Amino acid sequence: MRARARVLLLSAVLVLAGCDGPPPSPTSGPSPTGDVSTGPTAVATTASPSPTPSALPADLDTYILAGNEVGLGTYTDFAAGIYSFSTPSGNISCGLLVYNYPTVLCRIGENSWPPITTPTCEANAPWFPNWAHADANGVTHGFCDPEGYFTMPGKVLPYGSTISTSSIARRSEPAFLACSLPGTGNGFAIARTMLHTYGHVKP
Repeated sequence: MRARARVLLLSAVLVLAGCDGPPPSPTSGPSPTGDVSTGPTAVATTASPSPTPSALPADLDTYILAGNEVGLGTYTDFAAGIYSFSTPSGNISCGLLVYNYPTVLCRIGENSWPPITTPTCEANAPWFPNWAHADANGVTHGFCDPEGYFTMPGKVLPYGSTISTSSIARRSEPAFLACSLPGTGNGFAIARTMLHTYGHVKP
Protein backbone atom coordinates (compact mmCIF):
# COMPACT_ATOMS: atom_id res chain seq x y z
CA MET A 1 0.00 0.00 0.00
CA ARG A 2 1.22 3.49 -0.50
CA ALA A 3 2.60 5.39 2.43
CA ARG A 4 0.84 8.62 1.49
CA ALA A 5 -1.46 10.05 -1.12
CA ARG A 6 -3.87 12.77 -1.95
CA VAL A 7 -7.52 12.64 -1.15
CA LEU A 8 -9.64 13.55 -4.17
CA LEU A 9 -13.01 13.20 -2.52
CA LEU A 10 -15.06 15.99 -1.02
CA SER A 11 -16.82 16.74 2.27
CA ALA A 12 -17.80 13.61 4.14
CA VAL A 13 -19.69 12.56 7.22
CA LEU A 14 -18.57 9.26 8.67
CA VAL A 15 -19.55 7.09 11.53
CA LEU A 16 -17.07 4.31 12.05
CA ALA A 17 -16.75 1.51 14.50
CA GLY A 18 -13.56 -0.44 13.85
CA CYS A 19 -12.63 -3.96 14.59
CA ASP A 20 -10.91 -6.86 13.00
CA GLY A 21 -12.71 -9.98 14.16
CA PRO A 22 -16.20 -11.24 13.30
CA PRO A 23 -18.89 -9.45 15.34
CA PRO A 24 -21.54 -11.43 17.17
CA SER A 25 -24.74 -11.85 15.21
CA PRO A 26 -27.65 -9.46 15.86
CA THR A 27 -30.06 -10.32 18.68
CA SER A 28 -32.28 -12.00 16.08
CA GLY A 29 -31.42 -13.38 12.66
CA PRO A 30 -28.52 -15.30 11.12
CA SER A 31 -24.88 -14.65 11.86
CA PRO A 32 -23.30 -12.09 9.50
CA THR A 33 -20.04 -14.04 9.32
CA GLY A 34 -18.89 -14.26 5.73
CA ASP A 35 -21.98 -12.52 4.39
CA VAL A 36 -22.41 -9.31 2.47
CA SER A 37 -25.69 -7.73 3.46
CA THR A 38 -27.53 -5.78 0.77
CA GLY A 39 -29.30 -3.60 3.28
CA PRO A 40 -30.43 -3.31 6.90
CA THR A 41 -32.33 -6.19 8.43
CA ALA A 42 -35.65 -5.17 9.94
CA VAL A 43 -34.99 -6.86 13.25
CA ALA A 44 -35.43 -5.26 16.66
CA THR A 45 -32.35 -5.28 18.86
CA THR A 46 -31.93 -4.94 22.59
CA ALA A 47 -29.20 -3.22 24.52
CA SER A 48 -26.16 -5.38 25.17
CA PRO A 49 -22.76 -4.74 26.72
CA SER A 50 -21.23 -6.62 23.80
CA PRO A 51 -21.08 -4.54 20.60
CA THR A 52 -22.95 -5.94 17.61
CA PRO A 53 -23.79 -4.45 14.21
CA SER A 54 -27.07 -2.57 14.55
CA ALA A 55 -30.08 -3.98 12.75
CA LEU A 56 -31.17 -0.54 11.56
CA PRO A 57 -29.17 2.46 10.30
CA ALA A 58 -30.52 4.71 13.06
CA ASP A 59 -29.24 2.22 15.64
CA LEU A 60 -25.85 2.18 13.91
CA ASP A 61 -25.63 5.97 14.25
CA THR A 62 -26.59 5.85 17.91
CA TYR A 63 -24.10 3.07 18.64
CA ILE A 64 -21.19 4.85 17.00
CA LEU A 65 -21.87 8.19 18.61
CA ALA A 66 -22.04 6.52 22.03
CA GLY A 67 -18.32 5.68 21.90
CA ASN A 68 -15.54 7.63 23.60
CA GLU A 69 -15.13 10.74 21.44
CA VAL A 70 -11.58 11.61 20.40
CA GLY A 71 -10.34 14.89 18.99
CA LEU A 72 -10.26 15.28 15.21
CA GLY A 73 -7.01 17.20 15.33
CA THR A 74 -5.07 14.12 16.36
CA TYR A 75 -6.15 12.35 13.16
CA THR A 76 -5.73 15.18 10.65
CA ASP A 77 -4.04 13.98 7.47
CA PHE A 78 -1.88 16.08 5.14
CA ALA A 79 -4.68 18.55 4.34
CA ALA A 80 -7.56 20.18 6.19
CA GLY A 81 -10.76 18.21 5.85
CA ILE A 82 -8.97 14.87 5.55
CA TYR A 83 -8.69 12.52 8.53
CA SER A 84 -7.23 9.03 8.61
CA PHE A 85 -6.82 6.24 11.14
CA SER A 86 -6.07 2.54 11.47
CA THR A 87 -7.38 -0.08 13.89
CA PRO A 88 -4.98 -1.30 16.61
CA SER A 89 -4.32 -4.51 14.66
CA GLY A 90 -3.40 -2.52 11.56
CA ASN A 91 -5.70 -4.65 9.41
CA ILE A 92 -8.11 -1.80 8.64
CA SER A 93 -7.26 1.74 7.52
CA CYS A 94 -9.88 4.43 6.90
CA GLY A 95 -10.16 7.95 5.61
CA LEU A 96 -12.74 10.61 6.45
CA LEU A 97 -13.10 13.06 3.59
CA VAL A 98 -15.05 16.13 4.65
CA TYR A 99 -14.69 18.64 1.88
CA ASN A 100 -17.77 19.37 -0.25
CA TYR A 101 -18.91 15.77 -0.49
CA PRO A 102 -18.74 13.75 2.75
CA THR A 103 -17.21 10.33 2.09
CA VAL A 104 -15.76 7.45 4.08
CA LEU A 105 -13.37 4.86 2.68
CA CYS A 106 -11.96 1.84 4.51
CA ARG A 107 -9.43 -0.71 3.33
CA ILE A 108 -9.17 -4.13 4.96
CA GLY A 109 -6.06 -6.29 4.57
CA GLU A 110 -6.72 -9.88 5.58
CA ASN A 111 -10.33 -10.82 4.90
CA SER A 112 -12.59 -13.63 3.69
CA TRP A 113 -15.29 -11.45 2.13
CA PRO A 114 -17.22 -13.24 -0.61
CA PRO A 115 -16.11 -12.37 -4.13
CA ILE A 116 -18.08 -9.90 -6.23
CA THR A 117 -18.29 -9.17 -9.93
CA THR A 118 -15.63 -6.71 -11.04
CA PRO A 119 -17.24 -3.58 -12.51
CA THR A 120 -15.84 -1.35 -15.24
CA CYS A 121 -14.11 1.69 -13.75
CA GLU A 122 -13.77 5.02 -15.52
CA ALA A 123 -10.56 5.62 -17.45
CA ASN A 124 -9.68 1.95 -16.97
CA ALA A 125 -8.84 2.57 -13.31
CA PRO A 126 -8.12 -0.59 -11.31
CA TRP A 127 -10.81 -2.12 -9.08
CA PHE A 128 -10.08 -2.96 -5.43
CA PRO A 129 -12.59 -5.41 -3.85
CA ASN A 130 -11.11 -5.08 -0.33
CA TRP A 131 -12.52 -1.59 0.21
CA ALA A 132 -15.83 -0.36 1.64
CA HIS A 133 -17.15 3.06 0.65
CA ALA A 134 -20.07 5.19 1.80
CA ASP A 135 -21.35 8.64 0.93
CA ALA A 136 -24.73 10.39 0.85
CA ASN A 137 -25.69 8.50 -2.32
CA GLY A 138 -25.06 5.02 -1.04
CA VAL A 139 -22.62 2.27 -0.06
CA THR A 140 -20.37 0.05 -2.15
CA HIS A 141 -18.33 -3.10 -1.63
CA GLY A 142 -15.14 -2.28 -3.49
CA PHE A 143 -13.90 0.95 -5.05
CA CYS A 144 -12.21 2.13 -8.21
CA ASP A 145 -8.58 3.11 -7.63
CA PRO A 146 -8.81 4.23 -3.96
CA GLU A 147 -5.07 3.96 -3.37
CA GLY A 148 -3.50 7.26 -2.46
CA TYR A 149 -6.56 9.10 -1.17
CA PHE A 150 -5.17 9.28 2.35
CA THR A 151 -2.25 8.09 4.45
CA MET A 152 -2.10 4.38 5.27
CA PRO A 153 -1.59 3.23 7.88
CA GLY A 154 -2.93 6.15 9.85
CA LYS A 155 -2.74 6.98 13.54
CA VAL A 156 -4.29 4.22 15.67
CA LEU A 157 -7.89 4.76 16.79
CA PRO A 158 -8.20 2.87 20.10
CA TYR A 159 -10.98 0.33 20.52
CA GLY A 160 -14.11 1.87 22.00
CA SER A 161 -13.28 5.27 20.49
CA THR A 162 -15.42 7.36 18.15
CA ILE A 163 -14.19 10.04 15.78
CA SER A 164 -16.80 12.29 14.20
CA THR A 165 -17.51 15.52 12.37
CA SER A 166 -20.83 17.29 11.92
CA SER A 167 -21.63 14.83 9.16
CA ILE A 168 -19.39 11.79 9.74
CA ALA A 169 -18.65 9.47 12.68
CA ARG A 170 -16.85 6.18 13.24
CA ARG A 171 -16.19 3.87 16.16
CA SER A 172 -13.51 1.24 16.73
CA GLU A 173 -14.11 -2.03 18.57
CA PRO A 174 -12.24 -5.36 18.72
CA ALA A 175 -15.12 -7.17 16.96
CA PHE A 176 -15.71 -4.83 14.02
CA LEU A 177 -15.35 -1.33 12.59
CA ALA A 178 -18.55 0.63 11.97
CA CYS A 179 -19.00 3.69 9.77
CA SER A 180 -21.96 5.83 8.82
CA LEU A 181 -23.14 9.16 7.55
CA PRO A 182 -25.60 10.08 10.33
CA GLY A 183 -29.09 10.86 9.19
CA THR A 184 -28.66 9.36 5.71
CA GLY A 185 -29.09 5.70 6.69
CA ASN A 186 -25.91 4.83 4.77
CA GLY A 187 -23.01 3.07 6.44
CA PHE A 188 -21.23 -0.23 6.97
CA ALA A 189 -19.67 -2.49 9.58
CA ILE A 190 -16.64 -4.54 8.58
CA ALA A 191 -14.41 -7.25 10.02
CA ARG A 192 -12.10 -9.92 8.63
CA THR A 193 -14.98 -12.29 7.93
CA MET A 194 -17.86 -10.00 7.07
CA LEU A 195 -19.14 -6.82 5.48
CA HIS A 196 -22.55 -5.45 6.55
CA THR A 197 -24.03 -2.58 4.55
CA TYR A 198 -26.77 -0.18 5.65
CA GLY A 199 -28.98 2.07 3.56
CA HIS A 200 -28.78 2.32 -0.22
CA VAL A 201 -26.34 -0.22 -1.63
CA LYS A 202 -24.94 0.73 -5.02
CA PRO A 203 -23.93 -1.93 -7.57
